[in-house]
Amino acid sequence: MIKWLRWVAVLPAAYFGWVAAFLFGLVELRVLDSFCPADQWESGMCIASWYEQGFLVAECLAAAVAAFLVVIFAAIVAPAHRVAVSRAAYLVGAAFACYFSFSASLYWALALALLGGLSAVAMVARRFGADARGPNNSIKPTC
Repeated sequence: MIKWLRWVAVLPAAYFGWVAAFLFGLVELRVLDSFCPADQWESGMCIASWYEQGFLVAECLAAAVAAFLVVIFAAIVAPAHRVAVSRAAYLVGAAFACYFSFSASLYWALALALLGGLSAVAMVARRFGADARGPNNSIKPTC
């Protein structure tokens, strides 16, 4: 693929990672709703005592998955400088996460999103960073 086209595709790939995590969150909520007893439904909402905590866990997990996928997808699509791209995606995503989390008071989701993104940056750095290359600047071991 043409190099400039891959650079252009970095942002849509990151957005696709976010959309995939959003769909994952919707599936999480559907599964959570399936555990709610029939007598605990009122006006389309589950009013079980445990539901609010379950919803918070699902929210936090979806935030962590979103941060992870945004960073990974952006780095995989980038034709070069993958570690720098992953760091940039993490910083931009962290800014968005801070804005949305502080405006909605979702501090646990923010913490897990930051950890999820940071783990993705670490994975990309371990896989594509300078330390992953041998002395001849190749990934293959030298004898």
